[in-house]
Amino acid sequence: MRIAVYARYSSENQSEKSIDDQVRVCRKYANEHDLIFDERHIYADEAISGSIHNRPGLLALEKAMENKEFDAVAVDDLSRLSRSNHQMLTLVNKFAFFQVKIISVSDGIITDDDNSKLGIHIRGLINELYLDDLQKKTMRGLEGQKLRGYSTGESVYGYKSHPVGELRLNKKGQPNMREWYTKSMKKRRISSGGFLESLQWERVSMHWLLDSTRKKSQRNAVGDGIARR
Repeated sequence: MRIAVYARYSSENQSEKSIDDQVRVCRKYANEHDLIFDERHIYADEAISGSIHNRPGLLALEKAMENKEFDAVAVDDLSRLSRSNHQMLTLVNKFAFFQVKIISVSDGIITDDDNSKLGIHIRGLINELYLDDLQKKTMRGLEGQKLRGYSTGESVYGYKSHPVGELRLNKKGQPNMREWYTKSMKKRRISSGGFLESLQWERVSMHWLLDSTRKKSQRNAVGDGIARR
């Protein structure tokens, strides 16, 4: 029986080695059960959530399945296919339609087994509940960071983010910002003693960006005055 492997990890904070580890587990299973494993049929999605449906690796796997390039697909566990119970069950039914088995190594589930249906539904519910719980905890953590005065998103113009989320002035872009601010305030006959405090931040950042783009391309302006994590 020809077997393909699908692997996925969901976060940029996770190691890329996670894919290798998942493939290793599936390769070992194939060797132990005398399955034909072709390295060309390794499909993976890196740093993509299991709640996203249109994943490049998963789409490639489905296309190869429709072309009958393998007879079964192995995953480390069913959550690699999807964290959404609805999508996972849809995939299980689609693979069954094309007579392709799904082998979940860690779960001990093979979809053509008569006793697998209950296990598939239970694992699907557990995986979806995990995702719901993770979303709640993530929002709780973000709210806490916001209340403590830290940044919870992208860095703003002229600032850079430190590991704990605190925003500090970007020294590389700061001279350009000060130069623009001083010239701008002279034009408006306003003292520049309180840097970035006399105007609303949104107004300052917009004027800075517009002034920069008049001198050079927006790409260069971003490189000089805007820091991203």
